[in-house]
Amino acid sequence: MRLFSLILFCVFYQNLPAQNIPVFQVLFAEKASLSNGTPLKSLDKLLDETIHVADSGYLVLIHEMGIPVEFSGDTTIILNEIHSILKPKPKEMGSSYQRSVGADYLFISQEVQAKKYRLSRTGAVHDDRLVHSIYPPLINSRIYFDDDVKIVWQPNFPGIQIEVKLRNLFDEELASYKVDDTVVLISKEDLISEGKNCCILSFARFDDKKQNRRRTNYEYSFLVTNFYTGKINFPYSAKIKTPAAALMAGYFYELASWGVSKEAQAHYELATQLSDKQFYKEMLSNYLKRSGQ
Repeated sequence: MRLFSLILFCVFYQNLPAQNIPVFQVLFAEKASLSNGTPLKSLDKLLDETIHVADSGYLVLIHEMGIPVEFSGDTTIILNEIHSILKPKPKEMGSSYQRSVGADYLFISQEVQAKKYRLSRTGAVHDDRLVHSIYPPLINSRIYFDDDVKIVWQPNFPGIQIEVKLRNLFDEELASYKVDDTVVLISKEDLISEGKNCCILSFARFDDKKQNRRRTNYEYSFLVTNFYTGKINFPYSAKIKTPAAALMAGYFYELASWGVSKEAQAHYELATQLSDKQFYKEMLSNYLKRSGQ
């Protein structure tokens, strides 16, 4: 029954209407240009161009799956090749980033403007584009990993203990975690303990106000899979190692709260610690201003 529900979940997202989000968008460009010499700038939309980054240049692109890729030094980039690496299979099942408000939001520095922008993109209805998961952002309706994974979900159930079970595709339990927080850390060793590249992570809740801590009927499952390419490191591991990944993690935490978020601020600050580029300091400043701090 659990597998059947999971299949229905995947089919649902496969049939979501496609949005007009470009394959790549420039997050930041310094001494980077198209092959015809046109300099790149933040928020430029790109499809299949060839790009050159100068010897002292730096470029960050966001793929449509929400994956940031960074380039520096004397580098020639053929976007079709990068896209062929980052585009998952099966084709176009969607990602949290594709259902987000877009990278333009990072450049907003006024609280009122940020609210208007969100309303224009999401409408006045409940926004569930991140479903129940905040981090890592879902890609292909899955949680991917290539190292230890930290999974953070929406704190929708105050006073509720969460039980997290790791199962294989035959519904055999591999590990179990009970947590009172909204975070679970799972080691890479646990995830690959049976030599499988795919397992199921399910969340069930217990009401700690009831003496018998009876399990409720709520349960939610994700497929957890090795990242589908070994050519680019998965950026959203438990330990974030690049400034662009830290910035985008902050972005996803912010979208989950639509307000002041300790996790969002911590990740925006982490980006400034991982890079001395003024750009990341400006992104932190924008966040503080639009969240009313």
